[in-house]
Amino acid sequence: MSGKDTHYDESTGKRAVPELHDLLRPRNLTGWFFGFLERFIFSRNYGALLLASPFVVLAIGGPAFVWWLKEAPRTDTVAAYKQAVVDADQQGDTEAVGIYLAGLVRLRPADKLFRFNHAMHLINNEEKEQGLQALRPLTATGPLGYNKARLWLAQQHLEKEPLVPVSAAEHEAALLAVLKDDARNLDASRMLSDYYLRTNQLKAAEDRLEQIVEHLPALNYTLVVVKKRLGRQPDQYKKHLINGISHFRQRLVQEPNDQQARILLAKSLVLGNKPEDAERILREGIAARDTPELRLALTDMLMELAQKLIAETPANRNKSAMILTQALHWRPDSLDVAVNLMALHEQDSDVPDGAYDASIEYLQNQEQRSVQQDIALSRMLSVSGQHEKAAQVLADSPHRSNQTEIVRAKGMYRAGNIEASLRVIDNLITKFAAREQSLSPTDVAIYSNCFALKEQFDDARRVVKQAMSRIMESYDVDTMTNAEKREAASQTRLMQQALSRACIAQYDQLLKDESFNDAESAMGLLTEALATNTNGAFVVDRLAEQIVGDGRFSAIADEFINKMLANGVANSQIYNMLGLKALQLENHARARVLLDRSLSLDQGNPVVLNNLALAIVRDEPVSRKDAQRALGLANEVLDLVPGNKDALSTRGEVLIALERWEEARADLESSISKTKDNPVTRGLLVRVFTELGEPGIAEQHQRILDKLLAERKDGDS
Repeated sequence: MSGKDTHYDESTGKRAVPELHDLLRPRNLTGWFFGFLERFIFSRNYGALLLASPFVVLAIGGPAFVWWLKEAPRTDTVAAYKQAVVDADQQGDTEAVGIYLAGLVRLRPADKLFRFNHAMHLINNEEKEQGLQALRPLTATGPLGYNKARLWLAQQHLEKEPLVPVSAAEHEAALLAVLKDDARNLDASRMLSDYYLRTNQLKAAEDRLEQIVEHLPALNYTLVVVKKRLGRQPDQYKKHLINGISHFRQRLVQEPNDQQARILLAKSLVLGNKPEDAERILREGIAARDTPELRLALTDMLMELAQKLIAETPANRNKSAMILTQALHWRPDSLDVAVNLMALHEQDSDVPDGAYDASIEYLQNQEQRSVQQDIALSRMLSVSGQHEKAAQVLADSPHRSNQTEIVRAKGMYRAGNIEASLRVIDNLITKFAAREQSLSPTDVAIYSNCFALKEQFDDARRVVKQAMSRIMESYDVDTMTNAEKREAASQTRLMQQALSRACIAQYDQLLKDESFNDAESAMGLLTEALATNTNGAFVVDRLAEQIVGDGRFSAIADEFINKMLANGVANSQIYNMLGLKALQLENHARARVLLDRSLSLDQGNPVVLNNLALAIVRDEPVSRKDAQRALGLANEVLDLVPGNKDALSTRGEVLIALERWEEARADLESSISKTKDNPVTRGLLVRVFTELGEPGIAEQHQRILDKLLAERKDGDS
């Protein structure tokens, strides 16, 4: 310090005691403090100072510790309050619970758990505003936040009626904040992976699931679904599929009534190409404890399988129809199943008598039906041959609309009331024509169907193309929300389906005329149908009929297919459909070529492998080398889909070609135990038991085969 020290007495060499008013001056206080520190530090030995430091800490910390002991709540007091909360809760005394929770917050204001529990108690007991106010600081993404509160906030985004609105961004931020504090928080990881799945961020979902699947083995199923959607190779998810199936099996052993485990096990088996095992698992569950959840799972699985078969080729329509018939048996109230089955029925698929009886009875017993239920009931009555009742259902419906009118017209037409039916259709056409420039997509589809019913296909196509151009121009994609875009896509698809159906129907009508020879017009209709990206399998099926069946337009159809293949349009699927059509037409040499091409593009496809094995073994004469190759293909199928009935039947047929009769018998009997109405497998069993010297068993199989063939002949007539 500079300047003269005013408190030093030069005559005596000692400091003078300052006056009281000098002590109160801030300048003097500051000067004395720093002066003291300066003289203290520079006038003392540092070693001694270090030795004295514990005493300094004790001198300062001791009083602070005594103060904390005096002011802080004692542990036994907090424990008593916590026990009081438990006791009051068990007694149902919510008021007391609130009082004790508030007491805990006062005793330990820094304890976030106590603050969270108190806030949740307030929210759950009609003190929402106070509770949310207390909870808000805990939901922060910064250091003051609390993970349980953040998870609660994230959950609000998923609620139909949230207590607080939470945006998708806030939902994600809350979960990321939890994981920043606790990287192994399984709840947050699971919710975040679900969020990424909902928003189609598949790679992010995959990364998150891979981090937690070891701790939550049930998520192996979800991870496999994600990897398949990302196009991962089977070896990249096989381990997870095996782990998931093993986990769900163990859960069922421990608790046979664990419905969630049973359903997820079935879904995992479907992913592993074992639909028969999946169906068995669900049937066993229903037999033990019949619940709507298990029936729904079985129905969904069967419908998915039927749709997959029909997507492969329309030639599977009869198989699909049988599967949907089973699905409708389990869920007679399912309109989705009924509508899909009727669509196949109207395409001349084999549907057993009485398939709709339970569904018809269910709908007839409903006191109030929706418009969709009225339409479904009418259509089921119509395809069941009860045409007058079908028309009457919609005549009496309180939901009369353009959609019900066209279905009613179809019912009247099938009932033989052709004039009345045409009057209804003409009335609809007149109504639509009066406002053609303002029709909704739904009305456009109905308008087109009206013309199609009158076989005026040019008009049916025209109204869709004109309306689609107008409607597409009205969409402002830049300002539309994602929900609006999805709705627009759905509505556009309705019109595209109407257009493709009209094109295919007109093509079929033209080819019925044996004198029709305008190949360019015929292919133009199929091109127009294919451009809609709907019903593509039915277009390829008609092309295959021309190419493989040596139709009148085989050359131009072959050129058409070659253009599609050159443009990379579903090459493997097209080759497979062509090969399957060749198989059906018994052009086995052509089938081998086409299916070999399909296999070269999709080497792990069990459907292609199975079809190729059949084409080889049926392309007579069969060399031993070809038979061995067919056996290798059949074995490969069964490695991919163990126990599959079709693959077992195929391998049985191959083993017959190799004259390995006993092995063939085992495969064929395993196959027939899973589907008793397969005439091909029955015929193979007749041959096997004849060769094994058991004519009695062969005769029994022949009787069943004759009955099956007779039933199919009656169905076709």
